[in-house]
Amino acid sequence: MKNRDSIVVRIARAFQKIPLGPFEFIERVYVSNKCDVVGHDIDMIVLLAAPRSGSTLSYQCFIEATNVIGLTNISNLFFRIPFLSLMLQLIVCRKKKGKFLSNEGYVGGFCGASEGLMFWGKWTSSPIDERDTVSDFNNISYFKKVVSYVNYKTKRPLMSGYLGHVLNDSVLYREFANVRFVVLLRNPMDTALSLLNLRISNPDEWLSVFPRECEHVVRSDVYEQVAAQIYWTNRRLLNVIKKYKSPVLHYEKLCSNPNEAIGRVVAELSESGSNVCVKSELPIKFGMRKSDPDTEAYIELKRRFEVLESRYGRLEFPC
Repeated sequence: MKNRDSIVVRIARAFQKIPLGPFEFIERVYVSNKCDVVGHDIDMIVLLAAPRSGSTLSYQCFIEATNVIGLTNISNLFFRIPFLSLMLQLIVCRKKKGKFLSNEGYVGGFCGASEGLMFWGKWTSSPIDERDTVSDFNNISYFKKVVSYVNYKTKRPLMSGYLGHVLNDSVLYREFANVRFVVLLRNPMDTALSLLNLRISNPDEWLSVFPRECEHVVRSDVYEQVAAQIYWTNRRLLNVIKKYKSPVLHYEKLCSNPNEAIGRVVAELSESGSNVCVKSELPIKFGMRKSDPDTEAYIELKRRFEVLESRYGRLEFPC
């Protein structure tokens, strides 16, 4: 994706490799001492979604309309010092307003909403590719202290919009007491076609999450890969809804009535004990692209989906 390969992003990636030893040491000592006093209560909300399903817009809506602390490019840039980076972004981005703009999931600017691949990958041991999963419980143990102290200091929930978390919901649920999932669903054909359009220009480059069930399609054509990726990611999402009775956010409803859609989910999260609340209004609606079912790409993707559903079961979305 071209925006992820820009000069600014390259500089940021190079900066992320700079050692921050003294700051890391100071932060760990500070957070550990403070956390011994405040305890380990966790108020963390995790948005789970398939790639190209509207997760960036949904995440921005939560950040703008509610009191959640969502990750920005500042925190992802300084991912090695999670507490200090979160406190820094709260100061720098205090009066910044989002414009609900993104380019293939990338939101520019220091205060732009960030999926946080480096941040969440390190501190929750959640890589984007499930074949690379290695649990680092030392990092998780420390980050639990960070989250509990951020919650205590701000009285606000921390929220993640990282797509890789759809692959490790069981680890998050086990390690982060009271973590709450919000599952974003979008018509899988629209999602798959959007992903296909990105991959057509470079069909050999796998984009975003790689569920382990997709290993058998790595040598298949791009249609087979995209269909499998979206099918199995949605199977994970439906399983989360069933296991944890998680609130569901439908992308189509979010676009047609953002305030009602976010308000309903916030009410469910609040009832479950989170400190989340609505603080401002969103636009009346957002534009939404609809797929043309008569195109060759749509017809071919649909055929691949039908094969998967006949073999492994239909994707039954809740209303």
